[in-house]
Amino acid sequence: MDSETLLVNVVTLLLSMTAIGVTLLLTLRQIRLMNNSNQLPLVLDLFREWRSAEFVHSEERLWADLISGEGADQGISGLEQPIRDDVYHVCAFYQMLAYLVAFRVVDEDLVFLATHYRILRTWETVRPYALAERHIRGDPYAYLNFFEDLAALTRAKSSQDVYNTARKRAYGRDRTPAQSFRTSRGPVTGHAGSVGEQP
Repeated sequence: MDSETLLVNVVTLLLSMTAIGVTLLLTLRQIRLMNNSNQLPLVLDLFREWRSAEFVHSEERLWADLISGEGADQGISGLEQPIRDDVYHVCAFYQMLAYLVAFRVVDEDLVFLATHYRILRTWETVRPYALAERHIRGDPYAYLNFFEDLAALTRAKSSQDVYNTARKRAYGRDRTPAQSFRTSRGPVTGHAGSVGEQP
């Protein structure tokens, strides 16, 4: 085999490898885009429920009525109505959200950014009742375990780190809340209350 034939073969091989690499990258990107498009309707439905006035009122009543921990030894099933329905409604939602995070149907950082304060506050409020409910049922894995895991995962994360990671993924750059938005022409100015430096 002469050197010219060898060179042609090497170039052909390199072109083939490049084509395979590009195809692989495009395939991975397509899979990621399809996964995101599959998540979107589910995420929108979940967060529509989470933002609804009925859900917010149920969660606020739960926070107000159970903060003392009174009667926690009776579990959630021992609560009076209507607070028991509020607890079932709110906790079932967070349990379902936790399943979706655990099985990687929904991105955990998206859930964190949207719900972290409320998840933690709700779990801390219902925790003694949920633990008592497990005891009543005779099974430590019988009630709201994935919700508890989601709360632990949320507590372990840094809001700033998750925010910066999401922002970098979305916009290709980091920004801390204290930084001003700037354009290539200088500070952004605008109506009162807008982000940026005022003249």
